[in-house]
Amino acid sequence: MFHWLAVAQDQLFGEVIDMDDDAKVGKNTTAVKVGKLRAQQLLLVMSLCGMLVGYALLASMYLTTYYALDILLQVFPASKRWSSIQEYKLAIFKMQVMLRVVYMFYAWPNP
Repeated sequence: MFHWLAVAQDQLFGEVIDMDDDAKVGKNTTAVKVGKLRAQQLLLVMSLCGMLVGYALLASMYLTTYYALDILLQVFPASKRWSSIQEYKLAIFKMQVMLRVVYMFYAWPNP
């Protein structure tokens, strides 16, 4: 269940990043069909579910902390620091990847 949530969230996040270009060429991705606001709300719900699964089913404070930070990045955006929404999304994506790499090196040796 956790892996499905993580893969679905990553896929939807990639679709949101490419949403404008996909709409121009006529791709029917989930983000294009439901719109930007609904896709971001769905990402938030997936993050909340990931946090709950990490806490309740996996009993992992590391996953819970990661998803709590991910939710904070989504709820309190600092998009005014970047000149365009694409730069903002790229910065958020890079922060999420860095958090995941740090988590991966910490969590794998500590089952």
